[in-house]
Formats: sequence, structure tokens, C-alpha cells
Amino acid sequence: METIKIAIAGQANTGKTTLISTFIKSKAGKVEDRAGATPEAVRLDFKSLPVTFIDTPGFENAGAISLYLNSIQKGVDMGSLYPNFKKEHERDFLALEAINDSDIVIYVVSLEQVPNTAHDQEISLIQNINSKVIAVLNQYHVIREGKGKEVVENRINQWEATLKRHSIDNVITFDAHWDKPSQVNLIYDIILSRLDSHQKTGFERGLEKLKIQQKAIRKLSCSYLGDAIVSCREAAKINVNKMEINNQEKKQKVIQEIYKEVEISWECFIVQTEKIYEILIETPDISEEQLDNKLSQTTKANWFERLSRGSAGAGVMGPLGGLMSALIALGISAGSGGAIPAAIVALQVGAGLGSVVGSLLMFSDKGDIIMMEMSIEELEHRLITGVAMIWGLSNIGYGSGKPLAEEQSKKIAKEICDAIKSSSSRLDLARANKDTIIGYAQRILNNLENPSNWIVKSSV
Repeated sequence: METIKIAIAGQANTGKTTLISTFIKSKAGKVEDRAGATPEAVRLDFKSLPVTFIDTPGFENAGAISLYLNSIQKGVDMGSLYPNFKKEHERDFLALEAINDSDIVIYVVSLEQVPNTAHDQEISLIQNINSKVIAVLNQYHVIREGKGKEVVENRINQWEATLKRHSIDNVITFDAHWDKPSQVNLIYDIILSRLDSHQKTGFERGLEKLKIQQKAIRKLSCSYLGDAIVSCREAAKINVNKMEINNQEKKQKVIQEIYKEVEISWECFIVQTEKIYEILIETPDISEEQLDNKLSQTTKANWFERLSRGSAGAGVMGPLGGLMSALIALGISAGSGGAIPAAIVALQVGAGLGSVVGSLLMFSDKGDIIMMEMSIEELEHRLITGVAMIWGLSNIGYGSGKPLAEEQSKKIAKEICDAIKSSSSRLDLARANKDTIIGYAQRILNNLENPSNWIVKSSV
């Protein structure tokens, strides 16, 4: 199977290395806030696809390089006139060599900048070597947060006009730290459309396999969520003699035992879901069967050991803290509109519950028996926060190690809120079985990918 070589080109600090990290779901190289963080062309294989990404040094002086090369074409002995030219512009020439050796070029620009003459020179230089150019307008959310929607949209228009002058029609607005998996797949689909016919078969097969893997992982994560909600619901369902519950000390003990069981069930969901993405980072080309085998080796004893060390939420889940805070700030639920109680926050991030009561339980009096069960509001909150975790992990900018910025957190939290509130009917979580919860969660996640289809129908 032929390996497709894709050069990631552009100026320094446009997010080229982070973009590759997002593609290959692991750290691609140094990400620093300075020019020249990538001093040479670095090749990185992506095992999930027959692809090698080439991380090129940032362009520094495309105009001078163009004059130099044009002069050579006209017969001028530039080597004698400027013997140190190539050494002085080594990074530019390394970038050009990588572009020349590639099948496709992804030209990355930051929306922090407006297009100027230097960009025109870079694009012309690239196209003289390789005509198959795709443009990525990067860092959309970051720039929108700092400068506002109107500014960033204006810059997008300027860039699209500039690229159109160079006959580049494949232009994608993106955010290399956080964006929808469907946006990454869109870039891959465009790459596929630009390949020669003999290159397409292997890439197409790999792409289809990758998309199947993404669906399987999402289904598995939703399965863990369904298990967690049902387990939490059942753990909280207890009948207690009224005489016992009237004793404050005994009542507190019963409630604490319920909290403990609920916490374990919820933490297991967090650890299991996080483990999926840890495995993917280590082995991105893993099959569904191999993933199942690896996960089955992570026994409940292992989960409890991690929980006792406070490991839940410390790994790939770590950057989601801002998203959870944004959910709390919005006070979202599936129709209730109430704030998420402190107890749930503790459960989300792996902290102990202590003596917090919140709105976890509801009590009903049946003669001499007090019936305890988890409140509908609490179950709805857990569904929402569980979906948020799955959505956040499937979007996370792998390898960047960066938490969500405040504006990004608010945006994603609002999208989750809107997707759930657009539901045509609420799911009866007091009665819904695991499969119904899985299907409902999957539909919400699909709606987040396709906001125009925000009609979630419940069968319960």
C-alpha cells in the first residue's frame, strides 16, 4: 500500500505542529511560542492511515528564495554570487525540499494574521513546486475569543479572497487544538479528492477504517455511560425502616454508603472512558477487537487502584476542567434549568463527596418504610456531564497538553446544552434501560456533529 506524504507548510507559529498532533492523536513535536520551534523537516507516520505527515520549518523569507530560484532559472550563477545564501536560508530550503517530496501540501495560516505580500510569495513558491495545495485557516476559536466574531470573520473573508487569487479552492476553517472530528474527516476527504487515482484505493480504505473506529469508540463510551447511569440509579435505590432513618447518625451513615456506591460507579465511567483514549494515543491503529481485549485487562481492581491514587481525570481528561466549569456556569440540565449541585462536581473530577447532600436523593414515605432513589434532576445532570466528557475527549487536541480556553469551554458547553434542549421529548431516566440511554447519548453526540439535524427523538 502506497504511503501518502503530506507536507504541513506555512510561517512559524501558525499551529503546524499542533495540527499534526490533532491528526495523529499524539504529540508531534515541540510546540513553543517562538519562531523556529521546528528547525528541520520532521516526518511522522500515522498508523491509522497510510500517511506520513511532514512537519516543515516555518517560512522566513519566501520573497528572497523566489528571486534566488528565478535567477537560477534565467541562467545566473547564484552560487558564485551568493555562496552563503542557502546556509543563511536553510530552513526555507528544508521546507521546500519537503514540499517537493510530498504528494499533498496543507498550507496553514493563523487567523491572528491578515494576508500580506509575504503570504502571496509563499503560496506562489509552494505552487511552483507542488500544485496540490489545501489551505487551513487555523486558530479560529482562539482569535474569536481574543478579538471577537466580526474581526475573525473579516479575516476569513480576506484569506479566502487571497487564496482564490491563487486558484486554491480547498479552504477549511479549523482549530488545531479543538475541533469536531467531522472537521478532521473533512480535511481527509479533501485530501482523498486531490490524490491521483492510483493513490486513492489504499487511502480510502484506511479512511473508512478510521471512521468505523471513531463510531465504535463513541458507541463504547456511550455504553460505559449507560452502565454508569443505571448503576448509579440502582445504587441509590434503597428501602430503609423509618425508625432507623429517624436516627440522625444512622441516616447519615446510610446516605454516606449510597454516596460511596454512586461515586464508585461514576468514577469507573470516568476511568474507563479515559482509558479508551489513552489506548488510542498509544496505539492509534488498534482494531475494535484489540481495543476490547486491552480494556478487558483493565479490571475493576485496576480502576479502584487508580481512584485511590486520585488518577481519575488527571490524564487525557485533565484539559476538560474548563468545560465542566462552563457546564456548571450554564446550569444546564435536560429541561430542569437548575444548577448542577456541588456533589456532582466532586464526582466529575474525582474528589471525595464528604457530607455534601445536594439534590442526589429523593425520599418517599411508604408506611413504616422510607424509599430512597436518585432524583430525576440528578440523573439528567449525569447524562449531560457524561455526554460532555465523551464529546470533549473525542474533540481534544491530542498532544497539545492545553486545557480548553474559557471561550472555547463556553461554546462547547452551550452546544451540548442546545443539542439536548432541542430534544423533542425528555428521556425517562428513572425507567430507561442501558440500550435506550446509549442510543439517546449517541443521537445527542451526532447532533453535536450536525447542528442542523437537532431533533432527538426518545422511544421512552
